[in-house]
Amino acid sequence: MKNSLSLLTMILTMVASVSASAELKKYNLHYRMGDKHLEVPLLKDSYEAAIEAGALDCFKFFTGQRKTTHDQKLDAVDVCANPRNS
Repeated sequence: MKNSLSLLTMILTMVASVSASAELKKYNLHYRMGDKHLEVPLLKDSYEAAIEAGALDCFKFFTGQRKTTHDQKLDAVDVCANPRNS
């Protein structure tokens, strides 16, 4: 029991130190579709996490303001999956 408690404490300490060392970075993702532009500023620990977080906002922005065809929605998916970071 004491060994398993020590092991659990050691594992939790390692997890806490790893998550504490994950520094948040600022990402400004830019999405362009036609003449419309969307900039999404995010604080995430990785570029991949920023892309995932910005994709839904991007899709809503480009498809939610008007009726869109299936092809326009596919174009929006392509744009939202490939943002620019500046």
